[in-house]
Order: sequence, then C-alpha cells, then structure tokens
Amino acid sequence: MTNPTLIILHPTHTPIDEATAKALLPVETLRGETICVSLDQPAIPLGDTSVVDWLEAQSGIIDSFHASIEPAQRRGARIVYLGATAIPLAMQLGYLLGNWSPIQAYQCHHETHEWAWADRTQPAPTITQKGLEDIPRTRVPCDVILRVTTGPEINVSATEQLLPEALSQVDICLDLPGRDTLERPEDLEMVADAFEAALDTLSDRLPQGRIHLFAAVPVAMALKLGCRVSPTRHRPVLVYQLAARADPRFQLAFELQGAAVRDRRELSEGERERAASERAIWA
Repeated sequence: MTNPTLIILHPTHTPIDEATAKALLPVETLRGETICVSLDQPAIPLGDTSVVDWLEAQSGIIDSFHASIEPAQRRGARIVYLGATAIPLAMQLGYLLGNWSPIQAYQCHHETHEWAWADRTQPAPTITQKGLEDIPRTRVPCDVILRVTTGPEINVSATEQLLPEALSQVDICLDLPGRDTLERPEDLEMVADAFEAALDTLSDRLPQGRIHLFAAVPVAMALKLGCRVSPTRHRPVLVYQLAARADPRFQLAFELQGAAVRDRRELSEGERERAASERAIWA
C-alpha cells in the first residue's frame, strides 16, 4: 500500500481550492489516496493583521493540526502545502509538522499568479549572513534579533526600537532579494539551512537567550523556516508580524514553541543589570 498524499490549504488571506492543488500533482499520485485539509480560520484580510488575536490564532493552528493533520502524518503521508497566510501562522504549522516528513511547499508567483514551480529566469540566489560571528557566549538572560529577508527589506530601525536592549542582531538575506527571487524548491531549503544553522549557533552560545524573529519571506518559505525549529535544541523563537498601518510597525505574535508569551517570566533587576553590563562590554 502506498502512502497517502495530504494536501494542506492555508487560505487565510485569499481562497485556495483543492483543484488548484491537485493540478500540481502527477497523475500517479492522484490515483492513490488523497486527503485535503483546509485551515480556514482565522480569515484575515490581507494587510489588516493588526486586529488579530495571535494567541487564539496559534491555538487554532495547534488544534487543527492535532485533529486533522497529525493522524495522516503518522500514516506516513506525503505533504503538499499551498498557503496564503500570515508569516507567524505558516511558521507555527511548519514547526508542528517538523522536519521528518516529506513536504512539497508551493508558493504563488506575485506576477503570474501561478502556483507551479517553473524553470529559472535568473541565477540561483546566494545568501549573505551578518552578525552571527559576533555573538558572545553568555548564560545571562538576554534577547537577540534575527532578521530573515528574501523579499522587501526589513526596516532595521523598527526592529531595534522594539528591542533597544537586544544583546546582538543577526541578518540572513539574499544578495539580490526580491518578491519572487526564490524560484525553485531547493532555494527554500538553502535559506532554511542557513536559518537552522543560525538557530543552532544562537542556542549554543546563549542558553538563556530568546530569539526575536522578523521574517520578510514568502509563505512557503515561512513554513520551511518553522519546520527547522527544534522544540528541544533551540531557544524560544518569538515571531513578529508586520502591521503596516500600526505603530509600531511590527507586532509580537507568539512564541513558536508554544509557551504563552503574555505569561513569560520577566527579567529581575539583577539580571537586567548583568545583561546591560555584557552589552556594554560587547559594544
């Protein structure tokens, strides 16, 4: 018996139908068992994420995963993903899926509006990484900013204003970023590899750290990033959403590993003083 194919549709911002997904699959795959799950809630108009209850949305993703996705995944299902959703929600789903199931993620081209991967129109992208080599080793509780950019540039000042006491800042970006620069599935894996390597380094050097993630990436890329976050190896990853009409421009969504961000432990005065001292030394 062949493994089933699990199609996951994530139409938070815009409708995606099952037929669109099936048109991407080989005929041989469609002859076997196919399961389709659509994560319809919450429905969020594109560009209007400032009113979202992110913890409720996170709980919804977790509940839907355990009810509808995990049973098929345990049967060895091959996963096909089409998403038009907010970055934190795609990352949360990726985190739940993990990195041990084959996942074929598609993304909608901004100009052609096609989901299928096509031949390259430009050279394969290359990655630039900044700041990781400067991360100190410390057991003092601290915060670090991690920006992952493959498309429009992230406003660095806006991230710094949210975390003025961050110990360090790390950037992972493409040499030539663009909205549709990631043209092949292997491009997603390349960026995901760099992201996982950064998480490994940050978690090893900052065992009491928290990683504040700002990602300007396509939805398929966000899913793949979430897949690379380990619940045991990596320090807490706090995911932010761009809210263009709000002030500040970025909103904290949730902690990816599932802890309630609103209830996280605040640093003591002594911890703050030690962290400030270390920041001054490294500056």
